[in-house]
Amino acid sequence: MTGAAAFHHQLYGHGPYLPRSRLLECSIVWMNVAVLPSSITCTLGTPGTDGPDRITRNLYDNAAQLLKFQKAYLITTAKGFPANLQQDYVTYAYTPKGKQEYVTDANGNKAQFTWDGFDRLRKWNFPSPTTVRRKRRTAGRFGGISRAARSDP
Repeated sequence: MTGAAAFHHQLYGHGPYLPRSRLLECSIVWMNVAVLPSSITCTLGTPGTDGPDRITRNLYDNAAQLLKFQKAYLITTAKGFPANLQQDYVTYAYTPKGKQEYVTDANGNKAQFTWDGFDRLRKWNFPSPTTVRRKRRTAGRFGGISRAARSDP
């Protein structure tokens, strides 16, 4: 930051089925402390010399389970910025019993949780950083596994 100090605030909301719960709706770092908003909402204020406000947002389902964590909320071309920076940093999906089933990161890597009949974590499957290929032997049985190197830019 090149200018004055930033001001930070967290805004809490309430879940529809848990009226006493305090769910973190968003976290805001106002970058222009000279022009602080008169009301506190999850919206952008007036940009300062350090750029637009930094907002992260949480989205919940009706059971107050975190579905999505977003970074750079509202920093989009539709709002007049030169690039879309808003990012779904992590997305969660749940089983009918309320256990996390999938976790997807900002790069689209999807990990899966497997639960046993007593709701105990049985397995945690991560996305593979390599491509796995199986080779067939002439006898029809599967042979060794070859791994192709990951090509990241």
